[in-house]
Amino acid sequence: MKRLYVLTGILLGATTLQAQDPEKTSTQLDRTVVVENLYNPDIMNANKINIMPTLEEPQVAKKQIEYATTSHPSGQFGFAPMASFGETPQQADAGRGYFRLGYGNRGNVDSRLSYRFDLGKRDVLNANLAFRGMDGTIDLPAPIGDTEEWKARAYHTQGNLGWAHRFNPVTLSVEADAENQVFNYPYTNQWTFDNTHQHNLLGSLRASVSSNNHDADLRFQAGTGLLYAKQKYAFGYYDEQSSEPYAETIIRSHLQATGDINTRTSVHLHARMDNIMVNPGGDYNKVSLTVVQLNPHLTSEGKWWKVRIGAHIDPLFGNGGSEFSFAPDLYGEYRLARGYSLYLQAGGGRVVNDFRTINRFDPYAEFPVFRDGSEGKGFYSPRHSFHQLDGLLGFKATPLNELSLHLYGGYRITKEQLFSTLVPDYTNERLCYLMHDDANLLHAGASVAYAWKDLLTTRAEVEWSKWESDLTDTYSTLLPELSLRWSAEVHPIRALSIGLTYHYEQRCNDVAGNRPDAINNLGVHACYRLFHWLSLYAQGDNLLNQAYYRHILQPAQGFNVVGGAILEF
Repeated sequence: MKRLYVLTGILLGATTLQAQDPEKTSTQLDRTVVVENLYNPDIMNANKINIMPTLEEPQVAKKQIEYATTSHPSGQFGFAPMASFGETPQQADAGRGYFRLGYGNRGNVDSRLSYRFDLGKRDVLNANLAFRGMDGTIDLPAPIGDTEEWKARAYHTQGNLGWAHRFNPVTLSVEADAENQVFNYPYTNQWTFDNTHQHNLLGSLRASVSSNNHDADLRFQAGTGLLYAKQKYAFGYYDEQSSEPYAETIIRSHLQATGDINTRTSVHLHARMDNIMVNPGGDYNKVSLTVVQLNPHLTSEGKWWKVRIGAHIDPLFGNGGSEFSFAPDLYGEYRLARGYSLYLQAGGGRVVNDFRTINRFDPYAEFPVFRDGSEGKGFYSPRHSFHQLDGLLGFKATPLNELSLHLYGGYRITKEQLFSTLVPDYTNERLCYLMHDDANLLHAGASVAYAWKDLLTTRAEVEWSKWESDLTDTYSTLLPELSLRWSAEVHPIRALSIGLTYHYEQRCNDVAGNRPDAINNLGVHACYRLFHWLSLYAQGDNLLNQAYYRHILQPAQGFNVVGGAILEF
């Protein structure tokens, strides 16, 4: 058919020339050259053209990152780790350097400095430094403490240095991190003596090798690293003379390998091994533990379906015993129509409750201390949670390119679930402990997201939860029962972005039937690009000035704001 079109076009052209100048007809025809170009292109992955893509949420146009508008406003200060500056794609004309400085009420400070060094075509070095925190008075809502106000102080310093060198077949990455956390507690008890503050020090050094050819039949990433954590006043013994520091050292190694059987089916192996060594200090016994996590699985995808078949195999050795845990890793998705899919999954796996995990979960909680009855000697034993079953049934839909919906419900069975609890003791003081207990969770939720061009993005999520465990029947926790989150961001002009966030969370009843105060947080943020290298930003948190606890011993600030400038160079 393509040849016929070419010949027809040439003949029509020759006829037109003949009609214009009959005397030159023979000459024109004699000089006509017929050229046939057989149209037979090579289309890469042609067999995948009719395969429906994976359902994803609507995306807006990419824009320059504005760190001041992240989901961590000043009132949500915590101890989350700092991400590498170079891990998120940026515009091609983005500068190598980034500097932010902001200040607000209650001594809130927000600062960050980052720079990317291009050492050649094969080497990149990222350097990051961040400092944030607050120093001011916070109201203490019930049920903690006899006083109404707390002179709170919390500062967090982070540093990160990452280097990557690209060889022909692989890329070598080396990264170092350091963190320093200083904060005080909103209460005292019979063990506090003269000190009510805490000092945590964390550091890590990691190296990894990954394959560069993402289209190869075999791809991998492997690495190892050393992680260190130190807590000055361990287990609530804040007298520096009575307790040695808590120290934790982990040698963590990992491997991720993927092999393609064909264009639709692949086999995967995810493996991680943690060699954990804990020195609780004082007269507590040292702990040595090895935690292995193996996740072999197979994935396959067709035109209307997607499946994943695998298992979580997680042995644990050391500390006077061993444990072997197994959980499924199954996932199935069926596409009812273009943009509509139904999925079912049954997962699980190990959660390593090391110092970093606990620090992010509740930085103010005290570690539990267990007693060895045979020796009468105390020891700290880290208990690591295991999800025996995490089942989920859901429906996803994209009726419009700008709109996505998600409905789900599930049931989870966990062994040694980590809880942050408020425990009354015999002296009528209230203590905050991290405790473990087997627990079941029944939950259901829905989310909706909408994005209109690059002018408006909004998202809403709601989730209902019901916990079942002996611990939650005995002690007070801040587990969510009903949670609602909403966010929206508009760009009335290209240089200006304005966003609103809202979070409501109703907590579960405690042992006496009382319900702790709910989270009721309204936030706002704005950023205006004054020049291509200078932006001004402001953000406010807890605009409704509500009193509630983010963690058992971490009350939220009242109304607070932070404002400053962003410099890109």
